[in-house]
Amino acid sequence: MTQKLENNQEKMGNARQQSPNQVYRALIDKARQTKNRRALYQQALGIIAGQFSCPYATLYIQRASDVLEEYWHSGSTSPDFWKKSAREFLNETLSRRTSGLKMYAHRESSDNSIAFLSCPVYNDDSAMIGAIVLVIYCKDRQQAIQQSIALEAYTLFMSYISGLTDHNPNQTGFLQDTQTLARAAGYTSGKELGFAITNNLRNRIGCDQISLGIVHKRKVNIVSISGHDTIKKGSKEIDRINEAMLECLDTQAFCLFHHVRHGSKYTMTNDLRLHRQWHTATGNSAVASIPLRGADGRCQAVLSLRRGADLPFDETELSKIREITEPLIGAYHLVDRANRSLFMHGFSSIYHQIDKLKTIRGLVNVFVIVALLALVNWFLFASLPYRITVPARAVPAQIRHFATPAEARLDEVLVKEGDRVKQGDILCRFSNDMLQLQRSELLAEYNIARLETQKAVANGSTTDIELARANSDYLLSRLDILDQRIGRLIIKAPYDGQVIKGDPARQTGQILPLGAPLFELAPSGQWLIELNIPEQAMDDILVNMSGTFSAGARPEEAYGLTIRHLSPTVALSNKKNIYIVRAESDLNPEWIRSGMEGVARVEAGRRPVWWIALHKVIEYVQMHFWY
Repeated sequence: MTQKLENNQEKMGNARQQSPNQVYRALIDKARQTKNRRALYQQALGIIAGQFSCPYATLYIQRASDVLEEYWHSGSTSPDFWKKSAREFLNETLSRRTSGLKMYAHRESSDNSIAFLSCPVYNDDSAMIGAIVLVIYCKDRQQAIQQSIALEAYTLFMSYISGLTDHNPNQTGFLQDTQTLARAAGYTSGKELGFAITNNLRNRIGCDQISLGIVHKRKVNIVSISGHDTIKKGSKEIDRINEAMLECLDTQAFCLFHHVRHGSKYTMTNDLRLHRQWHTATGNSAVASIPLRGADGRCQAVLSLRRGADLPFDETELSKIREITEPLIGAYHLVDRANRSLFMHGFSSIYHQIDKLKTIRGLVNVFVIVALLALVNWFLFASLPYRITVPARAVPAQIRHFATPAEARLDEVLVKEGDRVKQGDILCRFSNDMLQLQRSELLAEYNIARLETQKAVANGSTTDIELARANSDYLLSRLDILDQRIGRLIIKAPYDGQVIKGDPARQTGQILPLGAPLFELAPSGQWLIELNIPEQAMDDILVNMSGTFSAGARPEEAYGLTIRHLSPTVALSNKKNIYIVRAESDLNPEWIRSGMEGVARVEAGRRPVWWIALHKVIEYVQMHFWY
């Protein structure tokens, strides 16, 4: 069922901007007047929303099968304007199960903002049963945080006093005495309330001394002692009381100690060592301690009592005292929290966060946070070697081309493509039969010329001698030329290298024309690496930069390279412009072949980590979205 709670500003004017104590008192009054929790929640929503001057507030409560959905509205703005956003924020709070805060800029004023505040609502067993959401106007986030803290205090108080409804009118104890809780709301600090509890309780039950200690973890801090204005820590009396409280905290039960008289003798009631020491130090007074539990069932405070030995305590009396006092402990925490300064709220939050470090989960969280901060710092301020990775291929540093030296028949081919050769190795032979015949004829003519020379020398004719010698030299030069032609028909390797192209063996026995291509020979150990540099990376490439080359055939092997030349012209590869950059390399394995492709990595210096990770995205945005 959904209802609308709507009051105009005149009716709610008295409820707005009240002190926290007035709000607590107003909630308690409603708790006394209403007969069930549903009505209390409806009235409490109006009180809390009016305190914050909310234009809109909503409340969702689910108890078993009973569901309560209420909203509160004031001002000229339609509630439908806020309903959707408030409902979404309410669902977030129900799923997150913690308080929340969201800030929005005000549409009509730049000086004000709008904040959505949320807080869970709990039942008597500290189980979450719903949530409340407020829409407020605030100046800044700091003010919104203060309002969120106040909302949490009011909501927790509303959750607590809901137990004042749905009760039996004949029931005794504090649930019936709401005036005591109303008076608690009038105190300005938890310390003041603590002294009021101990002094009033001493007068009510007739004790010599009553002390109240608040439990913090496994310690008990004494906050008030009846008849005292201040607590002097370190005194023997305070130490004995504190030790007795700790003994009660350990036992989690009533602790009482006194002597029981049997005729003319006294016997001790039990063996509570610390209470016995307190009993002895106070002249055998009757002493007792009561653990006071909160809504979650845990011991939140300890009440220690002392009176004359002739008035011992019993468990029935202690149960009634606990019934009177225990609800005030919840009020103590609320009053103490509501009257804290913003600084103390911050200090308490930091203290609790530091305290969590003592748990394994807290240490893990700190480790994760430190690791994330270190990672962010490394990402923003560290630098790494920047490597440009581009396609590349191996090419010979120089190539020697061999062609047919003359029109002749190919008799024999001794190598094939890919073979390695040494200097002087024969690559192929051509037929020289005709040249050998010509050489035989010239050789015969040369021998005749030599005989004629000898004859001319014998005759003593100078002219004949010169003619004969000239003819002999002429024939000898022709023999040399013919020998050279015969030698050129045997093709030999001019240096150590590798046949990278050519396989004329299929043409053996054929007469090849002059200049027909035969082989291409590359010298051993002289390879270059051709890098295909994209135009967007060309600006980062400089002469004398070093890097490595890995061929696709052997990616596990890397060879060094050094850039020696930058091409000023652009080539086209896969419809994209690239620059051909040549680099010297120590590449010299047996398996390398000309044209083998692979990957080259060029060391382009150190760059920031964030630039290495994001520069491609930045360049893309610059090219496509910036004008």
